[in-house]
Amino acid sequence: MIFWTTQPDALESVSVKLRMQLKDFIASLAETTKTEKHLEQRLKEAKGLQLGLTQPETTKKEQPIQDRAALPYDVSKLKWLPRANAKGDFEVCEDFENPELPKLRGFLDMAGGGVMSEGFWYWLYRDNIRVGRKDKRKKKEPA
Repeated sequence: MIFWTTQPDALESVSVKLRMQLKDFIASLAETTKTEKHLEQRLKEAKGLQLGLTQPETTKKEQPIQDRAALPYDVSKLKWLPRANAKGDFEVCEDFENPELPKLRGFLDMAGGGVMSEGFWYWLYRDNIRVGRKDKRKKKEPA
Protein backbone atom coordinates (compact mmCIF):
# COMPACT_ATOMS: atom_id res chain seq x y z
CA MET A 1 0.00 0.00 0.00
CA ILE A 2 2.85 2.44 0.71
CA PHE A 3 4.24 1.67 -2.72
CA TRP A 4 1.05 2.98 -4.40
CA THR A 5 0.85 6.16 -2.33
CA THR A 6 4.45 7.27 -2.98
CA GLN A 7 4.62 6.30 -6.64
CA PRO A 8 2.47 9.17 -8.02
CA ASP A 9 4.78 11.69 -6.32
CA ALA A 10 7.83 9.99 -7.82
CA LEU A 11 6.24 9.96 -11.28
CA GLU A 12 5.31 13.62 -11.00
CA SER A 13 8.87 14.48 -9.99
CA VAL A 14 10.28 12.59 -12.99
CA SER A 15 7.70 14.25 -15.26
CA VAL A 16 8.70 17.73 -14.05
CA LYS A 17 12.40 16.93 -14.60
CA LEU A 18 11.71 15.61 -18.10
CA ARG A 19 9.66 18.70 -18.99
CA MET A 20 12.51 20.95 -17.80
CA GLN A 21 15.06 18.96 -19.79
CA LEU A 22 12.87 19.09 -22.88
CA LYS A 23 12.43 22.85 -22.48
CA ASP A 24 16.23 23.30 -22.19
CA PHE A 25 16.79 21.08 -25.23
CA ILE A 26 14.33 23.07 -27.36
CA ALA A 27 15.95 26.34 -26.28
CA SER A 28 19.43 25.07 -27.18
CA LEU A 29 18.13 23.78 -30.52
CA ALA A 30 16.65 27.20 -31.33
CA GLU A 31 19.95 28.87 -30.39
CA THR A 32 21.89 26.45 -32.60
CA THR A 33 19.62 27.19 -35.57
CA LYS A 34 20.05 30.93 -35.01
CA THR A 35 23.84 30.50 -34.84
CA GLU A 36 23.89 28.40 -38.03
CA LYS A 37 21.95 31.08 -39.94
CA HIS A 38 24.34 33.74 -38.65
CA LEU A 39 27.34 31.64 -39.72
CA GLU A 40 25.84 31.05 -43.18
CA GLN A 41 25.41 34.82 -43.64
CA ARG A 42 28.97 35.50 -42.49
CA LEU A 43 30.32 32.82 -44.87
CA LYS A 44 28.41 34.37 -47.77
CA GLU A 45 29.74 37.80 -46.82
CA ALA A 46 33.31 36.48 -46.60
CA LYS A 47 33.04 34.90 -50.05
CA GLY A 48 31.77 38.19 -51.45
CA LEU A 49 34.61 40.14 -49.84
CA GLN A 50 37.14 37.64 -51.18
CA LEU A 51 35.80 38.15 -54.69
CA GLY A 52 35.57 41.91 -54.15
CA LEU A 53 31.84 41.91 -54.84
CA THR A 54 30.38 43.23 -51.60
CA GLN A 55 31.12 45.60 -48.79
CA PRO A 56 31.10 44.33 -45.17
CA GLU A 57 27.57 44.11 -43.80
CA THR A 58 26.39 45.13 -40.40
CA THR A 59 22.73 44.19 -40.62
CA LYS A 60 20.29 44.36 -43.51
CA LYS A 61 18.08 46.86 -41.67
CA GLU A 62 20.98 49.29 -41.32
CA GLN A 63 21.94 49.10 -45.00
CA PRO A 64 20.39 51.74 -47.21
CA ILE A 65 19.83 50.87 -50.85
CA GLN A 66 22.74 52.54 -52.57
CA ASP A 67 22.84 53.33 -56.25
CA ARG A 68 25.99 51.96 -57.81
CA ALA A 69 27.53 53.91 -60.67
CA ALA A 70 27.43 50.82 -62.88
CA LEU A 71 27.27 47.08 -62.53
CA PRO A 72 30.54 45.27 -63.23
CA TYR A 73 28.77 43.50 -66.12
CA ASP A 74 27.37 44.82 -69.38
CA VAL A 75 23.61 44.44 -68.93
CA SER A 76 22.96 46.06 -72.31
CA LYS A 77 24.11 42.79 -73.92
CA LEU A 78 21.25 40.94 -72.20
CA LYS A 79 17.82 40.51 -73.78
CA TRP A 80 15.21 42.03 -71.44
CA LEU A 81 11.57 41.02 -71.84
CA PRO A 82 8.91 43.52 -70.68
CA ARG A 83 6.48 42.34 -68.00
CA ALA A 84 3.88 43.96 -65.76
CA ASN A 85 2.11 43.10 -62.53
CA ALA A 86 0.17 44.91 -59.81
CA LYS A 87 3.33 46.75 -58.73
CA GLY A 88 4.01 48.11 -62.22
CA ASP A 89 6.19 47.52 -65.24
CA PHE A 90 9.48 45.65 -65.04
CA GLU A 91 11.75 43.52 -67.22
CA VAL A 92 12.91 39.92 -66.96
CA CYS A 93 16.03 38.40 -68.47
CA GLU A 94 15.78 34.79 -69.56
CA ASP A 95 18.69 35.05 -72.02
CA PHE A 96 20.29 31.80 -70.84
CA GLU A 97 22.73 31.57 -73.76
CA ASN A 98 24.35 34.91 -72.90
CA PRO A 99 27.63 34.55 -70.93
CA GLU A 100 26.89 37.77 -69.01
CA LEU A 101 23.81 36.30 -67.28
CA PRO A 102 25.62 33.76 -65.03
CA LYS A 103 28.07 36.48 -63.99
CA LEU A 104 25.21 38.85 -63.13
CA ARG A 105 23.37 36.10 -61.22
CA GLY A 106 26.50 35.36 -59.16
CA PHE A 107 26.96 39.06 -58.45
CA LEU A 108 23.35 39.49 -57.34
CA ASP A 109 23.55 36.36 -55.18
CA MET A 110 26.63 37.69 -53.39
CA ALA A 111 24.96 41.10 -53.00
CA GLY A 112 22.07 39.53 -51.11
CA GLY A 113 19.70 39.06 -54.04
CA GLY A 114 19.35 42.62 -55.31
CA VAL A 115 21.22 45.81 -56.11
CA MET A 116 20.41 49.32 -57.33
CA SER A 117 22.44 50.54 -60.31
CA GLU A 118 22.04 53.45 -62.73
CA GLY A 119 18.45 54.00 -61.64
CA PHE A 120 17.42 50.35 -62.00
CA TRP A 121 16.71 47.85 -59.23
CA TYR A 122 18.13 44.46 -60.27
CA TRP A 123 17.07 41.31 -58.43
CA LEU A 124 17.57 37.58 -58.57
CA TYR A 125 14.40 35.50 -58.63
CA ARG A 126 13.94 32.78 -56.02
CA ASP A 127 14.65 30.14 -58.67
CA ASN A 128 18.20 31.59 -58.90
CA ILE A 129 17.95 31.43 -62.69
CA ARG A 130 16.05 34.50 -63.86
CA VAL A 131 17.02 38.11 -63.24
CA GLY A 132 14.59 41.02 -63.11
CA ARG A 133 15.00 44.76 -63.22
CA LYS A 134 12.72 47.72 -62.57
CA ASP A 135 13.27 51.32 -63.55
CA LYS A 136 13.26 53.35 -60.32
CA ARG A 137 14.04 56.70 -61.92
CA LYS A 138 11.42 59.39 -61.54
CA LYS A 139 9.31 59.45 -64.67
CA LYS A 140 8.21 62.84 -66.00
CA GLU A 141 4.46 63.30 -66.21
CA PRO A 142 3.18 64.16 -69.69
CA ALA A 143 2.07 67.81 -69.91
